[in-house]
Amino acid sequence: MTDASLRETSWKLLAKEGFAKDFTVELLKGGKNNRVYRVASSEKVALLKAYFRHPGDPRDRFSTEFNFSLFAWSNGLSCIPKPLHGCQESGLALYEFVDGEKLTASKLSADAVRAARGFFKELNSHRLSPQATELQPASEACFSLASHIQLVDQRVSRLLAASKQSALSPEAEEFVHSKLAKTWALVSASTSKLIRQLDLPYAVELAPDSRRLSPSDFGFHNALRRSSGQICFLDFEYSGWDDIAKTTCDFFLQPAVPVPAEFFNDFVEELLEDFADRHLERERIRVLLPVYHVKWACILMNDFLPVGGIRRGFSLGLEEDQERRIEQLRLAEAVLKQVESAEERYFCRA
Repeated sequence: MTDASLRETSWKLLAKEGFAKDFTVELLKGGKNNRVYRVASSEKVALLKAYFRHPGDPRDRFSTEFNFSLFAWSNGLSCIPKPLHGCQESGLALYEFVDGEKLTASKLSADAVRAARGFFKELNSHRLSPQATELQPASEACFSLASHIQLVDQRVSRLLAASKQSALSPEAEEFVHSKLAKTWALVSASTSKLIRQLDLPYAVELAPDSRRLSPSDFGFHNALRRSSGQICFLDFEYSGWDDIAKTTCDFFLQPAVPVPAEFFNDFVEELLEDFADRHLERERIRVLLPVYHVKWACILMNDFLPVGGIRRGFSLGLEEDQERRIEQLRLAEAVLKQVESAEERYFCRA
């Protein structure tokens, strides 16, 4: 989309919000999948989001995020940007512009984790409403232990296939073959063995009343602290119905702004309060932690895959995209090294 066509298309949304036609458009850095802009005129300001679309990535990012935001906001959750207007045809959406401070790992506190936990619980207090039933499963939603393992297996297989096609850099290819694939073989085997030992249901899907609405990609990498002190949570393009075990693992294992393990037990116990079998859910989280370490290593390697590279190039530009690949490989190696200590770090702190 050219600057001229962006202005022309976005004007239809901005006019509904009372913007003057001499509005300014500023591309913001930091987006990883989409393009985000600060639009302003006179005393009005908003955030315009242009969603990534590609034949190789069938996700409807626009509808997923905008509908989720409408659902949350209409139910009183003001800890997200207010959704203003959207256009399915153009893939553009207008949101409240949140002028806040990014959170870092060193600035995370018990209050911040409590705010995240509160957001998730308040969101799910409305999960039985008619509106909630209209929301779709989250991206890569998993409702059985088997589907979690299959999901990661597919991610590892995609990277191995890219390696065979010489689509990876030599450094990335070495990592995928000598570290990632070997680690996954060990983790998948040990996880399957532990599931049998604990007599956990492997292929049986969670009943609907055990599923939860998930922001997905949930963590402090997708949050800003407003000047009032309130933490505002962002980016819901992968959101929807999912397994609370997946939400928990992702929340603690996302590498951008790591959540300290010291908050793990309180976080889990409070989120499981309304589950009929807390022990079962706790054990499911326990066996999946190593699996999700490998998943996050794979996610960090997405930039090396064809569609992932195109998506990052769309949001970042080619030069920044190359620099990011080097950093992503370094992070993937660090995440994978933590697999063996996963249970000790999270479950030996009671």
